[in-house]
Amino acid sequence: MKLNVIIGFVLLTSLGCSTLGKRDFSLQELKHHMVTKAPPFQNLRDAIVQTKNYKSEEMRSLRNALIAHQRSLEEQIQKNKTIQIEYGHSYEFEFESFCLDPGQSSPSKDVFFRPSKAVLPHWLRTIVSEYKAKGIPQNDTQLLIWSLRSGMRFDEMNMQDQDNLKKIFPDATTRFGNSQIEDFVEDNILPAQAKDVISKFESFKSLLKQTNRNYDEISEIIAPRSKRVAEQKVSWIQLDNGLLMRVSSEGYSRVNFKIYAPDVKRKPDSENLLRTFSFDGLVISPADRGQRVLLASAIPMSGEITAPLKNVTAEEIKLSIKYPSDAVMVVKNAIAAQVLTNKYYKIPKDHTESNAFKHFIWSGLNSRDVGREQAQKFLDAHEMNASFSKDSSKMDRHNNKKGLDAADKIPKDENFQKNLTNAAHEAIKNDELVILIKERQ
Repeated sequence: MKLNVIIGFVLLTSLGCSTLGKRDFSLQELKHHMVTKAPPFQNLRDAIVQTKNYKSEEMRSLRNALIAHQRSLEEQIQKNKTIQIEYGHSYEFEFESFCLDPGQSSPSKDVFFRPSKAVLPHWLRTIVSEYKAKGIPQNDTQLLIWSLRSGMRFDEMNMQDQDNLKKIFPDATTRFGNSQIEDFVEDNILPAQAKDVISKFESFKSLLKQTNRNYDEISEIIAPRSKRVAEQKVSWIQLDNGLLMRVSSEGYSRVNFKIYAPDVKRKPDSENLLRTFSFDGLVISPADRGQRVLLASAIPMSGEITAPLKNVTAEEIKLSIKYPSDAVMVVKNAIAAQVLTNKYYKIPKDHTESNAFKHFIWSGLNSRDVGREQAQKFLDAHEMNASFSKDSSKMDRHNNKKGLDAADKIPKDENFQKNLTNAAHEAIKNDELVILIKERQ
């Protein structure tokens, strides 16, 4: 009898039936620890959304730069399943993802996830790698994965699943076995315990075989929402390699993945590249012991590049990519400073009093909103424009400093802009600002 049992299991494994609902592939949990303080993460995707309705040339240029950068990262993931991580940078991606454990509860929004690297079965790795290229919708791909994970064989599948499976595996009819052979093994060789494991999924299989299937109804049965109260709430974790991550998901079909690489002191000529991070075979496991979720295709950030970059330096682009939230605020302040300048000067011009006033106001607003040190970085980056004359740049830098100094002395309350404006007028009156063309507008 023992020999028959062994033969039965060997036969099942050779036919691929080791997928029967078991947690049947190895996971290596990434070593991590919880962090109590959130990192200075700057959300590039949110920054892109914030720039959408602005018509100013500066904001369009910023939006274009951010979209182009995010798009390049998403293309890297699609092509190589990796991205290059840099010190001090923030990364965020949305992923299409798949439930791996039919019968387990679907993750709730608040639960903490453990990231793991998985050694996936060949068929599963192939499906999640190719479903997009083969034009198979996410929902249909999930049904296909559930069918195979539930032990369904090719000849048991409905025609739609068979067609989808053949798009990825031309030899699917033989690769995924024949149910008649397995029914014989189940009836004549398998012990009762193994039969119980198989019967657990018969209700799933009958649902998945239906030709007129309702995905939402199937999902509620195969991956029901968790009713557990999350013992560990979603939070930032730090991996052994120093990277900080925050993973969130409401359900199994979409995962939000944030990464922050802490800035470190390094030599001026050292390489900014920290490491390559791989999403290949990345699985998140909820702390409430619900279903494991496999990350698949990155969901592109929507947004079109509407105009070429103008009057933007390479250094400004670098800073904006590293500090996108701050960059949006800096550009908002540039718009506010221009509006205020237009209020007091009929025809604002470069090199004149109006320009000195604008730089003073812009600098002060930036210091209030992103801090003096960060404001200085963006102001200096703006002056790294080859089209600016030496005298013009010297004027701007001087007036920027005066604005920063004034902001240090003004209380950060609701009267800040009014007091900053008064300080600008006073500085002009006392000849404290550099003005190349002494001509009041």
